[in-house]
Amino acid sequence: MYVMQQLDLGAGLEGPHLEAQEGSGTACELMMSPLRNRLRALQRAEARLPADREWLEEIAPRPGRWLGQLEKAGLLVRAAPGAYALASEERPGTLDGWADGPLARLAAGGQAAPFMLSHACALADHGLISLPEGGPVIVSVLGGSVRSQERAVHGREVRVIRFTALQKWFGAESASGPLGSYPRSTAERALADCADRPDDCGGLAAWADVWRSAAKSRDADLKAMAAMTAAHGYSAARRAGWMLEQIGEPRLAARLRGRIGVSGPVRLIPGAGLGTPGQWSRDSDWGLLLNAPASALP
Repeated sequence: MYVMQQLDLGAGLEGPHLEAQEGSGTACELMMSPLRNRLRALQRAEARLPADREWLEEIAPRPGRWLGQLEKAGLLVRAAPGAYALASEERPGTLDGWADGPLARLAAGGQAAPFMLSHACALADHGLISLPEGGPVIVSVLGGSVRSQERAVHGREVRVIRFTALQKWFGAESASGPLGSYPRSTAERALADCADRPDDCGGLAAWADVWRSAAKSRDADLKAMAAMTAAHGYSAARRAGWMLEQIGEPRLAARLRGRIGVSGPVRLIPGAGLGTPGQWSRDSDWGLLLNAPASALP
């Protein structure tokens, strides 16, 4: 037997001491209410050890043990070492229905470095593109000790993109959803990322469409987007200048003329191969190898 004592953790949490058999369903249910309320007050969807030990011990002793019991009961999901997330109420033991932003937080839960929901996922979060349900969650992380990798978090593929240069870590904002707040790329940063890593932003066609739509609606600050693109480096600046001309924005493209460097051709699609000699056309104005079929070019 043990005593679970409800202390002053916020409105609605006051009450008598509760006593239950350790590991019983009743004890688990009793602990979930103050846990959910505290996380709601913190605008979070997961508890972390050892960072949250102090307030977790106010709910019940030995937090590591009872968090594990709640996980076994399907009320929590271990998203990372020491990180326990609220499970779906409809499907216990899963994160079904979670927004990409909170899932990005969980995916980076083991990282001490800053992170943000980014690339195609940030574009979708801003309503700029549509993505298939259940697709990869893309997270950018800052830190030399962080590895770029793909991993799975409870059935969802998570793609971690590492940035090591502080000057390339910009354009982050805080977003909020029903499951708490999370960092994500601003609309301008997400648009700029298309020129840096088009494959992680939906591919060439999606890049052209989202930039064309942004230019037409003017919902995003295109001048800020162009500046962020140049901050990625001359390769991204070349791709951006070329694409801006394709979508009918030559004046904006001209802003990037001084940021394209003088080295040899840069691939339009970084992840695609160079092909055989003469296979792909070149754009000498922007120093680009257009390594994509002519039918795929905008």
